[in-house]
Amino acid sequence: ALLLKGEDGFYATSCATGPAFEGAAISCGMQAMPGAIERIAIDARQRPSPSTIAPGSGPAVAPQGICGSGIVSGIAAMLARGVIDHSGALARTLPEGLEGQRDGVRTYRIHREASKEEIAISQKDVRQVQLGKAALISGIDFLLARAGMAKPTKVLVAGAFGSHLDKRDLLTLGMLPPLPPEDIVMVGNAAGSGAVMVLCAPGYVKQAEELAARTTVINLAADPLFQEHFITRLSFP
Repeated sequence: ALLLKGEDGFYATSCATGPAFEGAAISCGMQAMPGAIERIAIDARQRPSPSTIAPGSGPAVAPQGICGSGIVSGIAAMLARGVIDHSGALARTLPEGLEGQRDGVRTYRIHREASKEEIAISQKDVRQVQLGKAALISGIDFLLARAGMAKPTKVLVAGAFGSHLDKRDLLTLGMLPPLPPEDIVMVGNAAGSGAVMVLCAPGYVKQAEELAARTTVINLAADPLFQEHFITRLSFP
């Protein structure tokens, strides 16, 4: 869900970003739990170094798959290091030992361990992220246009998932408008905080009702121009 504060009121819409950012619809996707790869760095030789979510206690867990923040981090690093180009296509040649195949689709190997299936990001995975990021930035574009704004002055990223993302990755992939990193703020579980506020101080219910009354809801699916604009946003910056 997106909410924009303009000079004359609020504008809201919902974007179908798909399940890729939750680790679903990804060939090696999994939930954000111990063993999930949550960050991927790639060096100048295009060789990856994954970081996993550690358990609360006990020994470290070997990589088991890639969660939502991991796929965002990984594809941002792949773009920055030339493993994929701005169209999202994997490079024609990859370093020795890092190229693979899964169901006839080329992959970029992230982790391999003896006797276990390798963890990789496939060309199809990149396309899934492109679909999600195109839906998100297109929704933002339409809200800005409706409010008569060229760009936002600040972006608040809410949700537990959002708090685990690196704002530089979001900018690299073009998921957000180009802003200085300091103007992008991760606010955590805002919905949960709002629920606590309402329960502890009933006056917030009235404020929420007043906010809803001042909000214009935009149905992107009903706009014939949305799909055309969505296609132009599939490529990375």
